[in-house]
Amino acid sequence: MTTAARLLDVNALVAGYKEPVVGPVSFRLTRGEILGLAGPNGSGKSTVLRAIIGRARIFSGTVERSEGVRAT
Repeated sequence: MTTAARLLDVNALVAGYKEPVVGPVSFRLTRGEILGLAGPNGSGKSTVLRAIIGRARIFSGTVERSEGVRAT
């Protein structure tokens, strides 16, 4: 796989607000893939997405977006 195909790389993400509520979570999204986050209510799916776009605190881990990929 080329790095040009990589859109988003989440590695060992631990996220939350005042304290960690989810993690560690790791996944990679490449061009043409569809990704779903599944889990019960309150498991942290929205918090992971908010951390990716900068609306939740990242306590540890990394979120890397390829050049030109916007998170809104």
